[in-house]
Amino acid sequence: MTVIKKTELRLVDKAKNANKFYRLILTDKNTIRFEWGRIGKTPRSQTKDYGKLKNLAEHHYESKIREKLAKGYSIYNQETLPKITDISLENNTKELTSDCLVIEADELFYD
Repeated sequence: MTVIKKTELRLVDKAKNANKFYRLILTDKNTIRFEWGRIGKTPRSQTKDYGKLKNLAEHHYESKIREKLAKGYSIYNQETLPKITDISLENNTKELTSDCLVIEADELFYD
């Protein structure tokens, strides 16, 4: 099973003693793994299998993100993981099987 998308949302509110996360992991087998709980504690989890219904899996993934954002969560980390067949640093050539962001070393900035 290969991870296609992974998103972590967090809700931190000291006044309400809220310090929680919600993580979604979408795989190429049309399953979504949901993990949630208090930051720093062992998460609870559930996996939902959508069988051959790829569009429904993607829709539910995005819908759950919108639902959590509406409740006050913010996106902490979001990854779309492309399949990479070959990256060559010689002559700055790159051959990729899907779209992805490539950052050259001289484009990195640090505060």
